[in-house]
Amino acid sequence: MRGPLGNGLVLPPAAKRVALIVAADGPARLLALIGPALQRGASITLVCDDPPDDVPLQVEVQPWRAAAEVCRWSDYAAFDVEREDLSEMLKRLGNDGARLMGGEAQALVRTPMPCGAMADCGACTVRTRRGPRLACKDGPVFDLGLLGVEG
Repeated sequence: MRGPLGNGLVLPPAAKRVALIVAADGPARLLALIGPALQRGASITLVCDDPPDDVPLQVEVQPWRAAAEVCRWSDYAAFDVEREDLSEMLKRLGNDGARLMGGEAQALVRTPMPCGAMADCGACTVRTRRGPRLACKDGPVFDLGLLGVEG
């Protein structure tokens, strides 16, 4: 049996304005950050076109078209995005990612990991500004400022 692969989302201790931004599907993978953020007294905005019914009342919900504004407001943002949609998401935000943010940002990049980090098969390769990285080892959570065009 193998445990979780790679790195997960990390809510910074000083985060007081938390944005949870879902580029596709539902927000299930980001909802685990709500409890810790509320315990710290943070304000939370969920950006999602199809939010679940059980979002706590303390969480503001905004549609995807508000993502750029919410990013500027936040001091921490967590994104959930399919690898194939990453470039389009960054374009939709109106920037290359990092400069848009008011603070720290991480992206959970969803991609298949068929070998489970055992064979370096490369199927989970994510393009970063520092060259290709494997989601199973180096991710699947990446600093948003590193994502985009290879450098």
